[in-house]
Amino acid sequence: MQLIACLVLVTGIDLFLFKGAKEIGPLKWGKMTIRSQYALLLLTIIITVNMGLMGFIRSGLRGDWHIFGVMRDTSEWANTPSNFVMTKTVGSIAILFLIGVAFMFWLGGIAKSKGEHKE
Repeated sequence: MQLIACLVLVTGIDLFLFKGAKEIGPLKWGKMTIRSQYALLLLTIIITVNMGLMGFIRSGLRGDWHIFGVMRDTSEWANTPSNFVMTKTVGSIAILFLIGVAFMFWLGGIAKSKGEHKE
């Protein structure tokens, strides 16, 4: 219900804000400025790291409990890493993932350029 209420509210605000707005020029799909591409890349990194850290925070809040308040983990290996350690870990994993994605794009570019030379 909250999501539907937000969608309706934001749509109402947008209708009010954009009523009578002038069209500056036609939309040019597929045309992106360099700055917007950097912003999109930064947004990707931030969202990836944020999702990883929020997943840790969800499980890290339990501390050393299997079932919070009911069954405590009393083994000698019970440990919850600090936020600093997990930030480094999740950040490293996100960077490795994005390097892997960039590598796949690089391989695709090589395959495309080799396919063009055969013709």
